[in-house]
Amino acid sequence: MKRKHGGLAVFTAIVGAVLLATGCTAPGSSAPSDDQRSADIDQIENPHMPFGDPPGEGGTPVKGGELTVGMFADINSFDTIAKLNIPAMAIYDQLMRYDENGEAVPYLASSMETSDAGKTWVMGLRPDVRFHDGTPLDADAVIYNIQRIIDLPEAAAHLYASDIETLTAEDELTVQFVLKEPNASFSAFFAENPSIASLGVVGSPAAIEQWGADYTNHPVGAGPYKFVSWARGDKAVLERNDDYWQEGLPHLDTITFVPRVDADTRAISLENGEVDLIESNGVNDFLRLVDNPEHKYYLGGEGGTYLPFNHDKAPFDDIRMRQAAVMAIDYDQMSEVLFDGQMERSETPIGKGSAYYSEKAAEAFPDTDQEAAKKLVEEYVADGGDPSFTLEGGNSASAVKTQQFLQAQWEAVGMNVELKQHDLATLIKEIREVNFNISSKGFHGSSQPYPLLEELFETGAYSNLNRYSSPKMDELLEQARSATSEEERIRLYNEVQVLANEDVVNLWYAPGFLGLISKTYVHGVVRGSSGPTYFAEIWVE
Repeated sequence: MKRKHGGLAVFTAIVGAVLLATGCTAPGSSAPSDDQRSADIDQIENPHMPFGDPPGEGGTPVKGGELTVGMFADINSFDTIAKLNIPAMAIYDQLMRYDENGEAVPYLASSMETSDAGKTWVMGLRPDVRFHDGTPLDADAVIYNIQRIIDLPEAAAHLYASDIETLTAEDELTVQFVLKEPNASFSAFFAENPSIASLGVVGSPAAIEQWGADYTNHPVGAGPYKFVSWARGDKAVLERNDDYWQEGLPHLDTITFVPRVDADTRAISLENGEVDLIESNGVNDFLRLVDNPEHKYYLGGEGGTYLPFNHDKAPFDDIRMRQAAVMAIDYDQMSEVLFDGQMERSETPIGKGSAYYSEKAAEAFPDTDQEAAKKLVEEYVADGGDPSFTLEGGNSASAVKTQQFLQAQWEAVGMNVELKQHDLATLIKEIREVNFNISSKGFHGSSQPYPLLEELFETGAYSNLNRYSSPKMDELLEQARSATSEEERIRLYNEVQVLANEDVVNLWYAPGFLGLISKTYVHGVVRGSSGPTYFAEIWVE
């Protein structure tokens, strides 16, 4: 599948850190200096390396050394069925990846082809690839991993795997997938960002069988680094895989991943050399660090960030209250108070630089109109509704500041808002179990529609956390998934976005910014156009 990117590439990444809710993004960060305030994100000297370092940057790679990575969230899991954090991408290689042109290309796979418009797909595998325990990554291993996803409804990629009717090993290195319905984009499922869901992440069947439910503490992949240890809330340590399938790689001896959930703490850790590279998920992260010549920037941002409404629970099961919540917010004020004036408004999940961006959808999204919002709330109350609800969020200072801003905006139009703060683990659990009216969960969208829009809007999708359900939407998504021409896909996905905004499925407010910031002595950074960071080629001076 070809995914054409416009402008900066961005990533489909529902981040387990619950971005806004935990204070990991720009809102509420420490005030930048005057010089930082005058810097616009487009003026950063070296920000636009969304795919990593140019080939050959830094000279000849050096063997050995250590790298410490500061993460914006603690590790969720190392099990291949889960939404995976950045360390997992050093343990596992994907069967396919997106290249910088948006093409889903083979990686551990050697080929992926269909001869009947997407009904039957045949994947070839590279020979002589072995998991860290010495067992082969062959057709049986791929089938084992995919079947596990099919059998476990809680698997992040279960929706993707549900398209598969049969799995067959044609030979030791060839897998045939027969789908229930033709899907011209099926290969994309193997290249998608594992922080969302991917069929392309495979673990050792022997290790999964040996450890069962405890496999997350004993992960075995075929990637450049092997698992050593994981102390939850503290660090995870990986070591070089000397039997890696790519000759001469990897370069580092060890990589240590440490959670630095608070944005200020994360930035300080990079500045003082405690870590060598950090994940970043806010414009202000870049603005804070831009003047330091010891840093390099890898930035993408074209998707959208939203607050999810729970469509199954009052008051947001009523479209009038969803409309009122959107119309009540002064987005210019939001930018000044929470983003230091750097927030550009976003009304859709697809970035403006993409061919799939829908101007009609943006126009269908409610504009700020606080008087109209008051009238909608009054109508709802007159019909017997209670405009009271709880806003769930994190407990950091910046998260609380975000929640207090939203509370003031909504109460000004007649809503009654209770704030409820949680630690990160509890908040993720509440969101995953849909125990909220509205949550200040952050989401970074994409410049591409597939499978992002299915994850957001299809009935029962894993990431459809607000329980939105529309037969018309499901039909549109099915038509778009099967469309074979780019023109038809663009038309259908535009209709999907228009319908979503007419139904006010979510409260969109800003573009998404995700990226990395490293010390200048870190080289060989490689990032996929769907978001993941790859570690095989990273080296340090």
